[in-house]
Amino acid sequence: MYQLGSPEAGTRGKTIIEFRHKKGAHCESIVTSSLLTHHGLELSEPLIFGIGSGLFFAYLPYSKLYGLPEISFRNSPGKIFLNSVERLKIKIKLHRFYLYKRTAMNDLDGLLDRGIPAALQVGVYWLPFLPWAMRLHFNAHHLIVYGREGDEYLISDPMLKEPVRCARESLISARFARGSMAPNGRMFHIVSIPDSIDFAKVIKDSILKTCLMMLGIPLRYIGVRGIRYLARAVARWPIRYGEDQARIYLAQLVTMQEDTGSGGAGFRFMYADFLEQAAKKLERDELAEFSRQMNEIANRWRDLALVGARICKQRSGPDETYDTMAVILRDCADKEEAFFLRLKKTILSRSF
Repeated sequence: MYQLGSPEAGTRGKTIIEFRHKKGAHCESIVTSSLLTHHGLELSEPLIFGIGSGLFFAYLPYSKLYGLPEISFRNSPGKIFLNSVERLKIKIKLHRFYLYKRTAMNDLDGLLDRGIPAALQVGVYWLPFLPWAMRLHFNAHHLIVYGREGDEYLISDPMLKEPVRCARESLISARFARGSMAPNGRMFHIVSIPDSIDFAKVIKDSILKTCLMMLGIPLRYIGVRGIRYLARAVARWPIRYGEDQARIYLAQLVTMQEDTGSGGAGFRFMYADFLEQAAKKLERDELAEFSRQMNEIANRWRDLALVGARICKQRSGPDETYDTMAVILRDCADKEEAFFLRLKKTILSRSF
């Protein structure tokens, strides 16, 4: 069992941990990858995303995000990290502080003084080192703190190419941002990592969980059913809400699919990368073929985004309509249903 080493010595008010910054497509999966790499277990962002059963779909018209229907292409915030460490049998410590801001910062300082980098859930709006265009009221962003100098903290934010610094008061504001998905000071760090990991079991369990989430939840909002439900809704948007509001809804769909850390096509390209890397790790050619198929599905999702973007910009052709988008969505649902049924059958087969 790998255990954390002895605390690094540091002068009062200054502690800097040697830490390798990584930029990635999605904050939670790359933060998890970075933490594990720091403690000696190097797993890529796609592997973490897949092991954490990150791929998902939900269309929740009655749950609003920025006043618009919520559309999610990934598991709920925090689940990728928790699923990953549970399957890998990694011991962690998770903290929530709610209103206790001073305790939250003292505990963070204590970890840094012991040479332990900490991951935080924060509100993006309160991070002064981000450009204004990126500072949305989104409270489920993840980053890593790996040191401090006086009242400044050293930050590894996966959205940026290089590490940055953040003032103590700004970090407090980000950690205790209010609103939907409020972080409440949430912080986690790695305690120990096992000497050996049964990756065959880990990957098999993670794939079966993803298949269950996409196929086996009997709710019309979720998984493949949710994609078909969205297809019906998209076709009705211009009739029900008018062209202007329908374009706003459409912009929300395209943004959530392509621009919110998904790596494109609603995380489908990232999941294809996971299957390809899993194929190499387990020496299973079947998974490489599934990776190729998922890339084809991801490209079909890209067709959806292209038509949607043209409609939003009022540059669409006569064959690029809301009904066209509904057809593409139904095609994506059909392809994903067949894909996950085949994947589940393969994983459960005696030969795998």
